[in-house]
Amino acid sequence: MKRPSDIIIDDFTDINLRTVVHVPIIVVCKNTSDYPGKYTARLWDIHKKPTRFVLVKEKIEEIRRCIPPHMARFEPESIDDPVIVETWI
Repeated sequence: MKRPSDIIIDDFTDINLRTVVHVPIIVVCKNTSDYPGKYTARLWDIHKKPTRFVLVKEKIEEIRRCIPPHMARFEPESIDDPVIVETWI
């Protein structure tokens, strides 16, 4: 169920992310409590705070096509929440 404060977007490549946060971080998750059965990609700021901007897709490939090409992909760490699939910085 969508959080009322979320702003669902179609593509991160259509947004100048640096106008929203100083250092853009996109965290990709699967099957979160607010979007069960879906992949989500949420924009975070450098201070470990999520923004309201989120992509919601059926497949990971759809999410990856919406990530700006200059960003680098990182695997989750063992201490990360199990719903985290990858992080882009």
